[in-house]
Amino acid sequence: MKTIEKIVHNMTVRPKPYSNSILTLARHTMFVYSSAKVIETADELQHYPDIPVFGVVDSENKLVGIVDKESLFVTIGKPFGREILRRTSILEFVQHIPAFDYRTDFFTVFEKLQNNLEISLASYIPVIDEQQRFAGIFSRHELNEFLANITKNDIEIAGKLQERLLSFSEYVRNDYAVYGWSKSARGIGGDLFFIHPLQNDCIFSCLCDVSGKGVSASVIVSMIWGMLLTYDYSKSLANLILLLNKAIITTFHMEKYVTGIFMIYNPHTRRMIYADMGHSHALLIRNRRVLPIHTKIANLPIGIETDMKPYIVSFHVHKNDTLLLYTDGISEQHDELGNEFGEEKLMRLIHEHSHSIESLRESIISAIELHKKDVPQQDDMSFLLFGVT
Repeated sequence: MKTIEKIVHNMTVRPKPYSNSILTLARHTMFVYSSAKVIETADELQHYPDIPVFGVVDSENKLVGIVDKESLFVTIGKPFGREILRRTSILEFVQHIPAFDYRTDFFTVFEKLQNNLEISLASYIPVIDEQQRFAGIFSRHELNEFLANITKNDIEIAGKLQERLLSFSEYVRNDYAVYGWSKSARGIGGDLFFIHPLQNDCIFSCLCDVSGKGVSASVIVSMIWGMLLTYDYSKSLANLILLLNKAIITTFHMEKYVTGIFMIYNPHTRRMIYADMGHSHALLIRNRRVLPIHTKIANLPIGIETDMKPYIVSFHVHKNDTLLLYTDGISEQHDELGNEFGEEKLMRLIHEHSHSIESLRESIISAIELHKKDVPQQDDMSFLLFGVT
C-alpha cells in the first residue's frame, strides 16, 4: 500500500520563548513547503478545521510567507476553481507580510504594528528565529486582547496599591484630629493625602494633586508616598519639598508636576508650619468664619523649576480652628444639568457643620455624591480636614 506523503506539517521544535516575547502568542504553527500544490494542500487542510492561517517555508524551513485559509478556500470554491488551480503552486496565495523576531517583546511589536503601514492592517503576522526560519504566526486580535488584559490587570493592581496608600485616613487625639478622603475618577488617580505622626506629639499632613490622571499619575503618587514615609522629619519642611522637586524633575523631565499643601503641627506650641506649593485650595474656619489662606509669596508647583526656593510660613492655630484642604475635582464636579459643585456650596456646608470636624467630613462626602448622582466623575476628588479642639 502506497504511503500518502504529508503536505501540511506542524512544528515540533521551536525556540524557547521569553516570558514577554511575541513567540508566546504565536500559536499557529502549521506550515507547508513552497513546493506544495494548492488543491493537495486544501484537501489535507480539511482535516484541520480550526486552522485559520499557515506558513509557507522553503527547503531549509525559512519563511516564504503566510496563507489565509479562508481566502484560499473561497477561491477554490468558485466555478471550476479546482480544475483551474489543480497544478497551481501554493506560492500563488502567499502573503509576504514582514515577520517579527521571536524575541521581540509584546509592546515593541504593538508599537511597530501601529506605525508600519505594511503590517498595520494585517490580521495575522509571522514570527521567525535567528536564521529566518518559520517559528509561528500570531493573531493581531489576540495581541490586542492580551495587551488589554495586561493593562486591565495593571490598573487593578495599581488601584489596590493606591487603596493601601490611602488606607490610613485619620489620626485622632484629644487635642486635635486629621481626616483624609479621596475618590479617584478612574479607579487610580493623581490625588494623594498623607497623615504621619511625628515625635513629640507633632503631626505631618499633606494633600497633593498630580497633573494628569490614570496610571502615569498613580506612579507619581506612589513615589511621593514612599518618599514621605521614609523622610527624616527632624530636617526642615523646605528640605522635603526640595527632595520631592528633584525626584520629580529627574524622573519626569518637567512633563509632570504636583500641586500640594504640606503642614507640620506642634500641639504644644500650637504652631503650624505651612507650605502651599501652587495649590491654593485651602480654607481656615475660625469662629464660624471662612478665611482663604494666602501667603505673601506664591510658590510654583513641584516639578516645574530646578532652582526652587519654597516659601514656608508658620501661624498660630486657635482652639476650635479647622483647616480644609481640597482638590479642584470637588469644586468642578458637574451635576446632571452641568452645574459645578462650586465654592459656594462648599462654604454653605462649612457654615452648617463647622461645629464638628466629623460632621463636616461626612456632610462634604454626602453632598458630593448627592450633587453628581449618576454623572460620571470628571476628576479625582480629595480633601484633608485638620481640626484643633
